[in-house]
Order: sequence, then C-alpha cells, then structure tokens
Amino acid sequence: MIGTNKIDAEETVATILADLPHLMQGRAELDNPATLLDGRCVRPVDWQSWLRLDAAEIALGTTRQADRVKIADLDAMLQACHGIEH
Repeated sequence: MIGTNKIDAEETVATILADLPHLMQGRAELDNPATLLDGRCVRPVDWQSWLRLDAAEIALGTTRQADRVKIADLDAMLQACHGIEH
C-alpha cells in the first residue's frame, strides 16, 4: 500500500541520515562532489540539461503527433541532456 511505503521510506531516510556522519568519515573527496565527479569523468545532469532533454522529447512527439516521445535509451538521453546531436 502507498501509505505503508511512505512510512518505510521515512524510516529508511532517517536511518541513512543518522549514519551519514559515520559514512562520510575520512572521505574528504565528498566535500566537493563536483570535483569528485569531474575526477571520474562524470558529466552531471543539471536543471538546464534536464530542460534540453524535455525539449528533445517534446520535439520527438511533434514528429509523431504525440505530446512527447520518451527517450529511454541512456546514451541517447545523455546526448539530449548535453546538447549532442545524434
């Protein structure tokens, strides 16, 4: 039931937050997540990136007489997010 899932989610989040200081102990790289991601060659999807994906899905929809067409392939999704033509 949805109500049960909400209670479970609240308990899970509370447990993670309680453990967070211990989990982060000795992890200086977590002080700046952007630097950590950059060091791992991970390009994050920010709000502007998501807006590009949204626009690409809507554009696909217009070619198929639909409100939007979901881009489900991860590589195609990231290409749309980062403005890479495919």
